[in-house]
Amino acid sequence: MKSGKMFGMIVCCVAYKGGVGKTALSVAAGAVAARETGQPVLLVDADPQGSAFTWSERAEEAGTPLPCATVSIPSTNLASRLAAMGTNRYALVVIDAPPGSGAIVSSALEVADVAILPTRPTTSDLDRLWPTWEAAEKAGTPALVVLNMVRLGTKSLDAARSALEAGGARVARTVIPQREEIAQAFGRVPTGFLATAAGEVLREALELVSEHD
Repeated sequence: MKSGKMFGMIVCCVAYKGGVGKTALSVAAGAVAARETGQPVLLVDADPQGSAFTWSERAEEAGTPLPCATVSIPSTNLASRLAAMGTNRYALVVIDAPPGSGAIVSSALEVADVAILPTRPTTSDLDRLWPTWEAAEKAGTPALVVLNMVRLGTKSLDAARSALEAGGARVARTVIPQREEIAQAFGRVPTGFLATAAGEVLREALELVSEHD
């Protein structure tokens, strides 16, 4: 359900290529949104591998559950499944879509108000980013590219941003460096740099929605 309203907003985190930090960004965005707003937030794990849902389970088992509700819905018909859940009662819905270019990804893009596209600044990752960008355009969903797992101050980072912007992509001001604390965050409530970066990315994504209203 595409909407300009902030309540009931749906954000999907999607990348055709795996290993770009999509799940960590999804979980952190959901957790930060719930913690900062005090409003109900829903994290939807649409990946059949279930990494985000397992993350939530591990956090709960450790006695520190995620502040957002988490469900597993690896469905090709997310629109009807989410509508049946009454997602309008959530301030924000964050969908962690699976890697690959299948029907679940298309379903996530179609239902989302905005898409967050994480990518590493390598040639192979950027090459795989463009089909994801085109899929978002086809769905009519504004997309924000996030450079993730980067080495700050390098020529490759500057070159990646330039190439993306030259191709017409909207690139987030927020850049997420490669850090051990992020790599070790699985199964925990996101804090520190991961939480801060996810919050900044989410704010940029919502700004993009406002621009398209």
